[in-house]
Amino acid sequence: MDKTCEAAYEGNLEKLKEILEKEPELINSVDEDIRTPLHWACSGKRTDVVEYLLANGAKVDSEDEAGWTPFMIAVSSGCLETFNLLLKQKPNINKTNESGQTALHYSASKNQIEISKALIDNKAQVNIKNKIGQTPLHRASSLGNYGIVSLLIDSGANVDSLDNQRNSPLHIACEYGFGDVAILLIENGASVDVVNADKKTPLDVCTDIKVKKHITMYLENSK
Repeated sequence: MDKTCEAAYEGNLEKLKEILEKEPELINSVDEDIRTPLHWACSGKRTDVVEYLLANGAKVDSEDEAGWTPFMIAVSSGCLETFNLLLKQKPNINKTNESGQTALHYSASKNQIEISKALIDNKAQVNIKNKIGQTPLHRASSLGNYGIVSLLIDSGANVDSLDNQRNSPLHIACEYGFGDVAILLIENGASVDVVNADKKTPLDVCTDIKVKKHITMYLENSK
C-alpha cells in the first residue's frame, strides 16, 4: 500500500501530515487499486484524517479501479460523521461505480436510514438502476430493510420497477421470505400479478410456506 494511503487508513494523522508537508502533491496519490488517501481514510472511518485531507485539497469524487468514490465508501461504511464531512463538499450524489451502484444503493442495502434520508434530501435518484436493473428499493427489499423500504416508497420509489430478470421489489421480498416488506409493498400498490422472465408471479417465487400463507391471508382479507 502507498505510504500516504497506509497512514490515512491507520489513522496516523501525524505521520500523514509529515508526509504531506514534505510532498504535498501526494494528497491525491493512488495505490495499485487507484485508491487515494481519502478512499482509505473513509474506509477506516478516520474522521479526523478525512477532515484534514478535505481541508488540503483531497478530491471527493476520485474513482478507484472499480469506480468507487470516497463518498461511496463513506456511505457503505456507515460512519455518519465521515459521511457528513464529505456531503458538505457537494459530491456527485448519483455517481455510479462499475456495477452501476450509487451511494443510495449502498445505504439501502446497509439499512442506513439517516444516511439514506440525507441522500434523498440532497437529490439522490430513488429509481436509478444498477447494471442488473435493480433500484435501491430492490436492494432494500432483498434484505428485509423495512424502514428503508418505507422511506423509499414515501420518496417516490416505483414499487413495480422491474430488474433485468423482470423481478419487481415484491418478487425479491417474496423470494427472500420477507413477508412484512412484501405486505408493505402491496399496501402501496405493488402488483401481485406481474410475472418475471420465468413467467412467475411474486407468490410463485415465495418458497417460505409461512410467509406465503401470511401474504395470501392478507390478500384475502383485503378483498
